[in-house]
Amino acid sequence: NKEKKKNKIEKIKDRLDTLGYELDYGILTGANKTYILNEEQANRLIMLDSKNAEIIKPILRGQDLERYSPTFNKIYLLCAHNGVKKENIAPIDIENNYPSLLPYFESFGNKFRTRGEQGDKYYNLRNCAYIHKYEKPKIIYADIVQEQGKFFYDEDGYYTNDTAFLITGPKLKYMVGLLNSTAFSFFYKQFYCGSSLGKSGLRFKRDFLLRVPIVLGSSSEIEFIESKVEEIYSMKKVNKTANTFTLENEIDIAVYKLYNLTYDEVLIIDPETPITRETYENFKID
Repeated sequence: NKEKKKNKIEKIKDRLDTLGYELDYGILTGANKTYILNEEQANRLIMLDSKNAEIIKPILRGQDLERYSPTFNKIYLLCAHNGVKKENIAPIDIENNYPSLLPYFESFGNKFRTRGEQGDKYYNLRNCAYIHKYEKPKIIYADIVQEQGKFFYDEDGYYTNDTAFLITGPKLKYMVGLLNSTAFSFFYKQFYCGSSLGKSGLRFKRDFLLRVPIVLGSSSEIEFIESKVEEIYSMKKVNKTANTFTLENEIDIAVYKLYNLTYDEVLIIDPETPITRETYENFKID
C-alpha cells in the first residue's frame, strides 16, 4: 500500500537541509558564447598568458554525468566571477590581473557589453553567491535524468552549468551512496518528485529533494557505505566502465536497512532485486 509505505518513511524527521546540507543551482552565464570554451579556445587564451589558466575552469553539464562518474568533455568556464561579499572574495579584475583577456571580451561587441545579466564590470558574470563552493568537495547531480538519479562526489574542482547542481555539507561520500541507491530513487519517484517528464524522465528539483526523509546512520553504517563508495570511485578512476554492480548492491542493502524495510518491502521497491531473502535477513554491519 503506497500511503502506508510513505507514512513509514515519513516517520523519519530529517531532511537534507536539517542535516546541514546546502543545495545550489549551476551557473547561468547569460552569454555562453563568451564564457563557455572548448579545449582549443581555452588553450588559445592560456597561450596569451599562462596566468589566465587561474580563471579557466573545467565544467560539467547534466549530460556529462553518470552515477558515480562524469565524462569530462573538455569544456571550460571562463570564470570572471563577480566575487562573494560574504566570503570576502573580490570580483575578478580583468584589467589589472588578466589584461591579455580584455581584447577577447571586447571582441563580443556591444550586445555582450549591454546584456542584462552581468556583474560589476561588463565582463563579470552575474552574482553567484556560491561560486566559492565549486573549489570544495561536493556532490554534483544532473537536473534531468531518465530513470535514476545521477549523483557523483567531486573533489577535482569541477564547475557546472545550469543543467547540473551541487550539494555541499558533511559526510558527502556517505550521502552520494544514499542518493544513488535504489531505495532513494524509488522514494523520490513515487512520493516526492511532483509529476515526471513522461518519456523524457525525471527532474531533480531542489524543493523536491528537500522533501525526502534522510537517515544519517550510525558511525559504522556511515563507514560501511563510505568504504563501498570509495571502492567504486577507485575502480571508476581506473576504468570508467568498470562493473561496480556488487558494490552498489551492498550499498542498496545497507540503505534498505537504514530505512528499516522488510524484505517484502524491498521486493515492492525492486521486484528484480538480485538480493535474496537470506542475504538480506542475515546482513549485518558490525
